[in-house]
Amino acid sequence: MEKEILLRQITDHVWIYSQGEKLERVEPVVGAIITNNQTVLIDCGNSPSHARAIQRALNAKNAPPVSTIIYTHHHWDHTFGSCVFDAEVIACQLCAQELEKLAEIPWGPKWLEREMRENPLMEKSNQAKLLVVDDWSELRIVKPNRIFTDQMSLNVDGITLHLQWVGGPHASDSITVEVVDQGVLFVADCFYPPPFHLRKPEDTVDWDMLNRMRKESIQWYVHGHGDPLTSDEVLKLCQQAE
Repeated sequence: MEKEILLRQITDHVWIYSQGEKLERVEPVVGAIITNNQTVLIDCGNSPSHARAIQRALNAKNAPPVSTIIYTHHHWDHTFGSCVFDAEVIACQLCAQELEKLAEIPWGPKWLEREMRENPLMEKSNQAKLLVVDDWSELRIVKPNRIFTDQMSLNVDGITLHLQWVGGPHASDSITVEVVDQGVLFVADCFYPPPFHLRKPEDTVDWDMLNRMRKESIQWYVHGHGDPLTSDEVLKLCQQAE
């Protein structure tokens, strides 16, 4: 049974669609910047069915149509839902390059099962894909139609979003999205260790990276797989890791 509240408001214009309780489904936190005229998504779900659930939650709140999707990085759980939306897609140049590669893959059970045979470390990720994608014929990798290199700012009905490429151990194309004057920074997975199939025993959470992102104006740090962290919680976690 789904959580009673999946779409959670954290500031006047910032909402989040929470991570699902079944961790094997790898459902990330998805952000929504909602104004009177449009909705901007930070990532878009791990599959068309996940994206449709997000859309239903937005409709239940009478949110305006999704005009824009911002990819925080190229990983499948953050991008596979975008084909559900008729929206502009923004990503950094490195993310765009990775999505070009993903778009060439003949996604489906046969390809995923072959990859698992050839690389057993892909089993966890590929089993999750098989679990959450109901109809592979509808899956389409949506490439960005607005690309930036290092940083860019976006005005959304008077709300400024600042996009910054940061890289990090989890994905070299990771970006952050600051909702200026709302005190929210979407950090997604940037400070997490590498994905399981690339992870080495010494790889851990990069708390120092997260600590460097702290600033007085930010009250909420929204990461990709868990509840948002307050500024005090981030400080405490970083101090404990020292």
